[in-house]
Amino acid sequence: MNIKVENITKKYGDFLALKDVSLSVNEGELLALLGSSGCGKTTLLRIIAGLIEHNSGRIFLNDSDISDWPAQKRNTAMVFQNYALFPHMTLEENIAYGLKLRKLNKKEINIKVMKVLEKVRLGGLGKRKIQELSGGQKQRAALARALVIEPDILLFDEPLSNLDEKLRVSMRKEIRRIQKDTGITSIYVTHDQREAMAIADKIAIMDGGKILQYGNVDDIYYRPENRFTAEFMGHINIFQCSTQSSGQGKYIEFLGKRIETESEKEIVDIILRPEEVEICDDGIEAEVTDIETMGPIIRYRLKAADYELYSDMLNKSVKRSIDYGDKVKINFNENTLHIF
Repeated sequence: MNIKVENITKKYGDFLALKDVSLSVNEGELLALLGSSGCGKTTLLRIIAGLIEHNSGRIFLNDSDISDWPAQKRNTAMVFQNYALFPHMTLEENIAYGLKLRKLNKKEINIKVMKVLEKVRLGGLGKRKIQELSGGQKQRAALARALVIEPDILLFDEPLSNLDEKLRVSMRKEIRRIQKDTGITSIYVTHDQREAMAIADKIAIMDGGKILQYGNVDDIYYRPENRFTAEFMGHINIFQCSTQSSGQGKYIEFLGKRIETESEKEIVDIILRPEEVEICDDGIEAEVTDIETMGPIIRYRLKAADYELYSDMLNKSVKRSIDYGDKVKINFNENTLHIF
């Protein structure tokens, strides 16, 4: 199923939670709604699910306008961060709950429950009480309960936020595997940039109730359309620089390079990711002012001309031992520079 959201607005009193939000998700895709707390991503998810009403705009499932449909008619399923499992029921009973509401017969329910338990790798655990399951197993159970009703749209609301880092990585791989296996169109809310990049086909960056950028993972990371997206997607070097004019147009001078720009501003923001700053044999001179080792990555803080910046280098790619106070040469590809 394709899902399309057009010009959705939501107000809580005088507070505008969503401002004319539009996006689309193609059949079988997983879209990550990425942003900090309070940006509107969970509100948008709940509007799509039919759990809260919106003030204006339309929602389409394929060619059907479902904007006014009640939640139970939309055939969506949601996976919550707190699992929302019934503690007095067994794992099997939790998963079967939605099927019983749909009046399926007992035999059909048992077949579907057993099948989905195997899919989420909980086979043989159906008789266990919820409190007997680990955190990861509880999250798989919540996913199984959502999958068993065979939804058209699968919605995830920060499903991994209660898990430790190692389990989060493992579970996001499982969610991605299951989503690809089933082909269910999915929307995944998270505040974690790495999680979004690891799990999603496309990402929508949200802030202040608006979508600031929407696109595939590479576009969001390597081709940000605004400063907020660039900053939100990871560590950056950011500088301000004056533009200059010549007969051929406007340009800036930055770390020994003359770079053309179409910006009409007199002062621009320059953004350069640390992994794009290379310590090499030929370039501009810089002094090493700090060194931070992060496993296979070494982050160098550098002073070059009037700028302080960071360089992230693979440990094995550094050709010589570098220490505090050392003089090195640095370079970068000007095509990796972002000017706003």
